[in-house]
Amino acid sequence: MPSRSRQHPSPLRRAPWARVRAGLRRNRAFSLLEIVIVLIVLGTLAAIALPRLGGVSNMGHASELRDALRQLRTQILIYRAQHRGVAPGYPDGNTLAEPTFEAFAAQMTGYTSPNGRLAASRTALARFGPYLTRMPVNPLKENAMIRFIGPDEQLRAAPGGPEGWVYQPSTGMIAANSDGADADRVAFFDY
Repeated sequence: MPSRSRQHPSPLRRAPWARVRAGLRRNRAFSLLEIVIVLIVLGTLAAIALPRLGGVSNMGHASELRDALRQLRTQILIYRAQHRGVAPGYPDGNTLAEPTFEAFAAQMTGYTSPNGRLAASRTALARFGPYLTRMPVNPLKENAMIRFIGPDEQLRAAPGGPEGWVYQPSTGMIAANSDGADADRVAFFDY
């Protein structure tokens, strides 16, 4: 029985296909003009999309700021109601003492007695708090520190300094210490 061997096509038959394949390989690369056009289109799309994405980020920061202020204001009111009308920030609840951030943060995140004295844990006397698990950070300044203003100063003073919040312990009023405005042109300080 004759062996069957595979017959290879003759070189004449392979030549047209080889030429087509070689042509495809040669045309697989992009020309410089095609690359430039694609880059221009991508740049145009980025120029359209990025400002809109930036607005979403600002809306998120504005929403975070509103939530932080709502939380702070609510907890300051509750603290004040439970501590004989004295707002947090005064060391040991002494309104004659200079208010401090350390006293404010400790009173809001710890246990206190009705006169504002701190305790390490809840006791029969230190039955109030904690009001916050941690001090809220101003998302625009990335800072939780507070600038205290006196009873005769206006809370509506222009925001400045590195602190995240402006607080007037005598009234219990707190505001964002941030320049600028949201998408509705409401000043962050006026939230």
